[in-house]
This record gives sequence, C-alpha cells and structure tokens, in this order.
Amino acid sequence: MIPRSVNVAARLDAAARDIFPEGLGVAVLDPRVFYAGLAPDEAAALAGTVPRRAREFTAGRVAARRAMREIGFLDRSVPAGVDRAPIWPDGLVGSIAHSAERCVAVVAPAADWSSLGVDIEPDAPLEETLWDSVLRPEELAWLDARPAGDRARLARLIFSAKECAYKCQYPLTRALLDFDDFSIAIEAGAFHARFQRPVSPFGQGAALSGRWTAAEGALLTALALRP
Repeated sequence: MIPRSVNVAARLDAAARDIFPEGLGVAVLDPRVFYAGLAPDEAAALAGTVPRRAREFTAGRVAARRAMREIGFLDRSVPAGVDRAPIWPDGLVGSIAHSAERCVAVVAPAADWSSLGVDIEPDAPLEETLWDSVLRPEELAWLDARPAGDRARLARLIFSAKECAYKCQYPLTRALLDFDDFSIAIEAGAFHARFQRPVSPFGQGAALSGRWTAAEGALLTALALRP
C-alpha cells in the first residue's frame, strides 16, 4: 500500500502544476522527512538553525533540484544570500515555499520567464489578531462583504497572495515591502496583487496577476512573469 503522505504529496504536486503555466519544473516534498544532499554552500545557511527549520530548508533545496531536472537542467546548488533569498543558478529563475507539512519549489528557464513566486499555507483561518497588520482597509471591507464563516480563511488566502507577490517581485526590485504595499483582489482561482507605491521597475498601481488553489489542507498561490 502506498503511504498516505506519498499520495498527499502527489496530489499537491498536481495542484501546484495546475496553477503554474506548462513547461515549468515543479516539485512538492514533505519537510518532516529527512533528506540528504545539501551542497556545502547551501548548508552554510543552516548554522544555528533549529532542526525543524533545517529539515524545511533541506527539503526545499532537494525539491528545487528535482524541479531543475524536470526541465532539463543539471542539479545545481541554491545557496541563500545575505538577505536569505535563494540564489538561483545562471539561466534559471525559481521560488521555494514551506509550510509545516509541505514544501514546494518551482523553476523555469530565465530566457522564458523573468520571475516566479510561490507560497503554501495551511488552509485554515488567519487569526483575527493579525488582520490589522496584514490587511489593508479595502481588503477588510471586501472580507466584511463575504459570508462570516469564510472570512478568516479568505484572510489567510490574501496573506498567501501577498507572500507570493513579495517573492515574485523581490528578484527584480530587491525591495523590502510591507503588507500594506500590496492590495490583493481575489477571484475564483485567481488573484491580483497591485503595488501601492512605485517600486522600480513597477509603477504604483501595477498589478501582478496569479492563480490560487486549495488542496489537501493547503492553500497554494502562484505567480509567473514573462520577461
């Protein structure tokens, strides 16, 4: 019998592929499992980290290499920069995300895509104590118009969309943005993250349009930008 965790990972992998364009490399792993194979420059980022964080980081890098192989790239290390962002090999763009139970990595040729963003969160309510720090007034107003039983889960989806947008913009801008710097509009299976201030090369009001899905107890958000 195939372990349930394998089936869950496979279904999440399929869900992630559904919200990214075809031709990207995607891999989903369980960070509670021990994986070996970090390169020395990757392992340097683990100094002083707790075991759980080390497992998440390692699973993310192993997933990134699996995703590389899917699109015909040889395994390469993905060290963390001083800003903790992944340093992707020449010719590749990518993104990595973790939750307590799953990690996902996506990569693509830099000749075809300028930046990627992915986030994974538990499909669970976002604590209301966090709403004022995460959500803008127009987002709170939008939630107020939704059924009461859906609001906290949709707040978590907005949070994930902001995380995804941040990861996607950062390689292009190197800008440290706050939650207030994006205004999120949610649609069925899609979202739009609109810049609330100019961040070169994006102007105020520019939007990053992505997709989202829910599967196996997780919320997934995805962005892929063409050059």
